[in-house]
Amino acid sequence: MELNSSKKKLTTHLRILNKAKFLFEKNGVTHVTIDDIAVESFIARSTFFTHFASLEDLYSEIANRELDALIDIILSAKASGERYDAVLKDFLSRLIDDTSKYPKTFIELFVKGILTADKPNEKFLEFEAVISDILQYASPPVSGGIIDAKDIYDALFGLYLGVVCDDLIRYKGIPDPEAVKKILYMLVNILNIGTPDATEAKTETGVVASERKRRRSPESRRRQ
Repeated sequence: MELNSSKKKLTTHLRILNKAKFLFEKNGVTHVTIDDIAVESFIARSTFFTHFASLEDLYSEIANRELDALIDIILSAKASGERYDAVLKDFLSRLIDDTSKYPKTFIELFVKGILTADKPNEKFLEFEAVISDILQYASPPVSGGIIDAKDIYDALFGLYLGVVCDDLIRYKGIPDPEAVKKILYMLVNILNIGTPDATEAKTETGVVASERKRRRSPESRRRQ
């Protein structure tokens, strides 16, 4: 009996998440209320609060579930012994596929999370660390000795957001996800990402990271 109750609760929880994403994509995140989600999910308003403390709690779970799925893809691919450039492409493929289903929701929740968060999202920081671990083995053609994994991560994620937002502005969606993947894959190829056994970038990264930290220190900015 208790097992059936738990299964029913999980089914309701997932239905709320899926219906919320549908409404967010249809009407925009800021134009969807708890009442809207309750009606679409065939639940009472009070039932919503047995699953989520607030809309912000719902936003966070949607984002964190997506980040968890992406982290799992990366870690599983690494564990299987795939080359790191292939691992990164697997991750980008899943990211674009998911974004193409709910492009407005992805972007709105991302921007909302940045603008309203009192502190960095721990799940996002975990995601960033996993990606940066791969990117430290990149060998960009022009580094000047001061580009590290975090810089490359920022550039890659910035390109992703730029391409997706451009499609949203032009087409109100992502009409050709495969074309977006090709653009991001080109950057991965340019980065020439190796593996821990095939590059000494890991050692170099420590030096580069120290320089980057020095550049961004308060003392360094004052001197500039």
